[in-house]
Formats: sequence, structure tokens, C-alpha cells
Amino acid sequence: MKNRIAKSTGLLILCCLLSFVACKQQEEEVVLEEELSPILMVQVKQHLLEDIRLGDGVPLNLDVSIRWRVTDEDNFTQQFNSINAFNELILRPRALELSKMVSNEFTSIDSVFSTQRNDYIDAIKGSLEEGLGEPGVSINEIILADVGFPPSYTKAMEQASLKQRELERIRLQNIVDVEQSAADKLKAEAQSKVAIAQAEANGRLQMINAKMEESRRKSELAKAETQTQVEKLKVAAEAEKRKLMARAELEKQQDLKDLEIQRQRELNQLVIE
Repeated sequence: MKNRIAKSTGLLILCCLLSFVACKQQEEEVVLEEELSPILMVQVKQHLLEDIRLGDGVPLNLDVSIRWRVTDEDNFTQQFNSINAFNELILRPRALELSKMVSNEFTSIDSVFSTQRNDYIDAIKGSLEEGLGEPGVSINEIILADVGFPPSYTKAMEQASLKQRELERIRLQNIVDVEQSAADKLKAEAQSKVAIAQAEANGRLQMINAKMEESRRKSELAKAETQTQVEKLKVAAEAEKRKLMARAELEKQQDLKDLEIQRQRELNQLVIE
């Protein structure tokens, strides 16, 4: 009797477990089917928003990609008959409207092109993330792929940039030329000073050589005069030759010594000068 009760109880528990497992599998299959439903899948739509005008009236084109998904299928299908209908009837017009409102607050294309570019992109993305949502629709991400400026403006900015680079190149070249000119001037002045110093040194050397030559000639002239006097004495006083030989020799030596002293003095004077 106990065995029958135990078997019955075991069968009942087994049946309950099988039923629970079957229900769980059905729930998982339902959830899986819901997750695979096209409407509930994440949607990505790219929109080209044209003629978005800034505060100064300049038109821009925005290339925007929107990632969104339906969170309430029943509510969504009651309002829209397809995903494309929501994209074209709600997302695109509203994105265009919000982008125009935000762009009008930026008054200068020059700032949007340069210093305020990131601020402008952040403002557009923030406005779209806050304003594109609907009951039952969640906006996951806004991607602003490109900001299209007018071709005439971008061409003008490119030409201005090239011109600015050329002006900067010319300015740097002028600086280099001025520095090179200053260096050449200093080099020329230094070379001129060296040439003047060399010329002055050569002039002094020539003066010294001239004075030495003059001293040599005076010495030779003195020797010649002395020789002439000696010859005259020989002719005039041959008889007194022996007597006056010693005296003449002494005078000769004295004259030569005096001459040498005089010459030395002159040389010393030249050196001092």
C-alpha cells in the first residue's frame, strides 16, 4: 500500500515537473518570437536634412543616422502601419524641424565652420535625442555623420587658408632674409676691419724697411766719405803715413764705433716708433 502511494506521488511530481518545463519552453518560445519580431528590432535610418539655415541665413546639409526601436508594439501599430511610415512621417520632419530651430541659434557660419563646430554638433544631437521620442518608441542613438557647408563657402575658405599659408611662408622667408642680411653685414664689417688692420700693419712694416734702408745708405755714404778722406790723407801726407797711421786707424775705429752707436740708436728709435 505504501509502495503504491509512493509511486503515485512520484508520478504526480514527475507530471508537474514536465508540465512546468513545457510551460517554460512555451514562454521562452513566445519571448524569442517577440524578440525576432521585425517591429521590435532595432531600426537604423539615415536622413539627409537639407537647407538647414543658420542665424546668418547660410544653408547647411546634415547627414543624420538615427537608431531607434519600438518598446510598445500595440501602441505603435495603432498609430503607424509600418516602420517606414514612422521614419518618413515623424522622424524626418521632426528631425528637420528641431535641426532648424537649433541652427538658428548659431548666428555665424564662420564660427560653426571653425571654433563652434563641436558645440553645434552636440547641440543638434542633444536636441534630436530629446525631441524625437514617442510613447512606445525609444531613441537609442543619434549619429551626425557630416555637416555639409555650401560649396562656394568651403572653396572660399580653402582659398583663404591657402593664402594665409602663403603669407605665413612669405613672412618666415622675410625673417630668414633679414637675419641672413644682418649676418652678411656683420661678416663684411669684420672682413673690413681685418683688411684695415692688415693694411696698417703693412704700412708700418714698409716705413720700418724704408728707415732701415735710409740708415744703410747713410752708413755706406759715411764709409765712402771716410775712405775718401783716408785717400786724401795718403796723397797729401804720404810722408807722415807711418806717423799718422796709428792715429788714423784710431780715428777710423772711433768713427766706426760712433757710427755703429748712431745706427743702433736709430734702430732703437725705429723699434720704439
